[in-house]
Amino acid sequence: MFDFLLAPFRKFKARDWIVILGGLFVGLAVSAMFKSMTLKETPPPAERPGGPITSTQAPLAFSTQKNGTYQDPNISLSAISLKSGTKNIHLQINVEFHPPAGTPYVEIGSYEPPTMVDGQGGLILGTFNPPPDHHFQNGDHMTSILTFPGEPASYPVTVTIFLAERIGGRFHMKSISLTGLQKNSSIPTKPLSVKKGSAS
Repeated sequence: MFDFLLAPFRKFKARDWIVILGGLFVGLAVSAMFKSMTLKETPPPAERPGGPITSTQAPLAFSTQKNGTYQDPNISLSAISLKSGTKNIHLQINVEFHPPAGTPYVEIGSYEPPTMVDGQGGLILGTFNPPPDHHFQNGDHMTSILTFPGEPASYPVTVTIFLAERIGGRFHMKSISLTGLQKNSSIPTKPLSVKKGSAS
């Protein structure tokens, strides 16, 4: 009944069958090898910030020790002033961009609202709005203001910024905690300014 299907194979000699079976064996062996290599590979760990991951974890970063600066290979950030307004608390920050050679620009954003935490564990959610889709290059400076509604129960306070750096199409989550911040008489006058610098 199926003779017409088997007819072509009857013409094969022993040597032909050896070649066919050998090819199948080699193909299966190579496939098994690559499958084994794939199973042994582990995906790279997800990049997470070193401090609080979300705003609800911000009280864990509270400290009375004064540390108003942060630096990584791409940016340097410093707290300039903390001032009470009519209804809000304003924190002025300065960001300097210094990406390494070969990195054309850096973009920044905020993936969680910034937080202000006092010594009693009180938490205030604020706002931080860096310029969207702005390409910061080596030598650029940005001054911005974080705004928090209300007044903390006590000072000093810790402010945590949940910063997202976008470099080469990849986002890096940075949890930046500025600790031991006290109110001072400096008045933040401009909500946002960007100064272009010369690449070095």
